[in-house]
Amino acid sequence: MSLVRTVISWGGAAALTWWILFHAPAPGLEPAVDAPAAPPLRTRLQPITEAAVPVDSIETAEAPTPSEVTPPPEAQPEQLPEPEPEPEPQPEPEPEAEPEPQVAAAELGTRDGDEEMEERSAPVEPDEPTEPEPAADPRPTATDLSRDVALQAQATRELSGAQASLGFTTTLISSPEDQLDIARAFGEDIVLVPRSALDDTAQAESFRLRPRSGSSSTIETLAGRPDLERSRQYRDLFAYDFQRLPAKIRELRRRVIRRDEVFLFAALIPASEWAVVIGRRQEACRAAGVLEDDVEQYILRYVRVAGGRFDFIVDEIRLASGERIASPVSSPRRSSF
Repeated sequence: MSLVRTVISWGGAAALTWWILFHAPAPGLEPAVDAPAAPPLRTRLQPITEAAVPVDSIETAEAPTPSEVTPPPEAQPEQLPEPEPEPEPQPEPEPEAEPEPQVAAAELGTRDGDEEMEERSAPVEPDEPTEPEPAADPRPTATDLSRDVALQAQATRELSGAQASLGFTTTLISSPEDQLDIARAFGEDIVLVPRSALDDTAQAESFRLRPRSGSSSTIETLAGRPDLERSRQYRDLFAYDFQRLPAKIRELRRRVIRRDEVFLFAALIPASEWAVVIGRRQEACRAAGVLEDDVEQYILRYVRVAGGRFDFIVDEIRLASGERIASPVSSPRRSSF
């Protein structure tokens, strides 16, 4: 046993001496720079979890080929830090809405004050905008004026002779083609009275056309003259182009040969139609800001309205001073008569 210890001691001393002489660097000396570094052993590249390789395999292992040696990582060029992007401007925070005042449940009249507050604080969506309804036209229609009691009474006075001069200061204009339609709309009578019929003792005849609804109309033969007292205002049919008049009126005109033989060839205007004329005259005077006493002549024009009816518009007012006022009122609305 002592021999074994002696051999081990001499062996260790010899190994230490050999290492000091051949491997330990001398003090103050550095290893050569161009000395190649020893390639790493393959066992040092294995994971730690693998079993250790025996010493015998290390001594007998062949030196690794250059392809098997992992090259050291190349030095990367120093990279400058990328500039940090400027922070985007943040929108200013909206001011917080002021909290609504809390209402006690007792003030809301319910036990659950929170539920009532939520209902009251909920935004109310506005209703969709609706188009405003058109304002009603304050102007009366021809039907309204024809049925007005006060206007009918004034029309009767003007047509009966008490104020006949007022009736003849009014001129009514219409187209020849509209004569039968106007007569139907207002209930007019169209008459042709020869001069001989003015003599009550003479056996003369006159003629009357009463247009009915639709196209039916007949010419009546009268003994003497028709009742003209109720209609002292008329629309003179001699003032229109004969060729443009409706066929029935041309037929009535052919009853005589000469114009100077006829006393009256006209459309007689009833009081209901004249009431419409008076209403439109008054309306025009108010619009023009003039008094009816200052008017010398009215010029009115027939205009068609809905339903094949007619109304009037004042084309011009002529004052006694010589001033003329044109169309003080717009055309009447289209309405049924």
